[in-house]
Amino acid sequence: MAISVECTSCKRRFRAKDEFKGKQTTCPKCGQTLVIDGPHVRDHDVFISYSVKDKPVAEAICAALEADRIRCWIAPRDIPVGLTWPAAIIEAIEESRAMIVVFSGHSNASQQVLREVERAVAKGVAIFPLRIEDVAMSKDMEYLLSASHWMDALTPPLEEHLRDLAGPVRLLLLSQEKRAQGSTVGQAAPAGAGGSVPAPLWRRPGARWLAAGLAAAMLWVAAVVAATHLASPNRPAPGQSGLAKAAQAVSDKRPPESAKQPATTPMVVTPAKSPALTLDLGNNATMKLVLIPAGKFIMGEEKDLHEVTLSKPLYMGVTEVTQAQYQAIMGTNPSKFKGETNPVETVSWNDATEFCKKLSEKTRRAVRLPTEAEWEYACRAGSRTRFCFGDAEQGLGDYAAIRDQKTHPVGQKKPNAWGLYDMHGNVWEWCADWYGDYPKGAATDPQGAASGSQRVLRGGSWNSDPGDCRAALRDRLYPGNRYYDFGFRVVVSLAGVDLK
Repeated sequence: MAISVECTSCKRRFRAKDEFKGKQTTCPKCGQTLVIDGPHVRDHDVFISYSVKDKPVAEAICAALEADRIRCWIAPRDIPVGLTWPAAIIEAIEESRAMIVVFSGHSNASQQVLREVERAVAKGVAIFPLRIEDVAMSKDMEYLLSASHWMDALTPPLEEHLRDLAGPVRLLLLSQEKRAQGSTVGQAAPAGAGGSVPAPLWRRPGARWLAAGLAAAMLWVAAVVAATHLASPNRPAPGQSGLAKAAQAVSDKRPPESAKQPATTPMVVTPAKSPALTLDLGNNATMKLVLIPAGKFIMGEEKDLHEVTLSKPLYMGVTEVTQAQYQAIMGTNPSKFKGETNPVETVSWNDATEFCKKLSEKTRRAVRLPTEAEWEYACRAGSRTRFCFGDAEQGLGDYAAIRDQKTHPVGQKKPNAWGLYDMHGNVWEWCADWYGDYPKGAATDPQGAASGSQRVLRGGSWNSDPGDCRAALRDRLYPGNRYYDFGFRVVVSLAGVDLK
């Protein structure tokens, strides 16, 4: 459970982990010093049940809901350290208000999904099945889900509307709350207590409106939630599994394996398009970010190769931070090569982190620099080659601004497979990490060296040679240094302070 904290000065409410009870913090809005205390509230609202073979869709749903402040629980991300998998799932379902079941041929045959649904039914948790394949339910699944609020996602993809999934889910949660309140209020008074018994929920004023609204929302969602397909441009033929064929299309297009990479390199198969997040920076400036899914990859090259797992999805800026975006937040533009849509440059690591801090305060989102592992993973976008598109330097000019005399407007070259521009060239990009040796062996969510004197730079710049723009190349400099080929891009964590 989390603690709901209210600022005594500005009355802003936010959440804190139970382990911090009694400790001091500052209000994220007004800066008032507070002691973390208050009523306990749920850690999450929605449990996402899925087959591991449908993980890309499940993570896309989770990201869309959490971007709209609906707190989700999804495995393996939210399995606490020291708690067994079954125990964590049972506890999470019991604390949930609703469950989204990603229904497919895989989940239909999954005993794990069936057990999760059985537990939700036993605990009275509202169930919201999302059908991504047109398959007949097993008898066991039909018995459990026949009366649930079904949504179909069988039509061509509408990925730009995925963020709107939060509306119907909120309505479902609201209807559940109304039913719970009605059940409590509508109980007969004890013998001798006196008073009248309130009318059943469905006879009360507004109940018909609520029911009609919920029904209309379900019909609306049938079209909107087709976004969960997130299909590639090569759409499957009618009757085929939309998600499976879309994922296969991405897999079939991946570049040839680099000679420097082992044959067992993990390959992340992800939808061709991801839901976007747009931040309002003020002063007519906005920033677009795309979802980067969780997954595994081989980081580094040659003797430094090691397997890295990124356990949580995140949003990453589609482009490097522009001068207009920097000006909107910082009020200054230190760049040598002026241009509103050019990347901001001549910025230090300290400048970049200060920008992230101010943007976090403005948008109430956890904005930061990417870790070195997150940057390389996003740059590769599922590839295993020197560059995001292959090994040959001859094609680099299509993706990168290099060997020139100045920076170029962002987003003018080709994007990588995940929709990110200028990951090679234009400006070097600061990462969060101290520069140090890679970990020995596999690592999960690495944060870089514990300390150091220099910060990591990635990606090459407008005056770099092709070899300096490789996906795995590392550079570093002191965090206070500023040069006119140093810039950055930001990421937004999906988990952070949940402001109300």
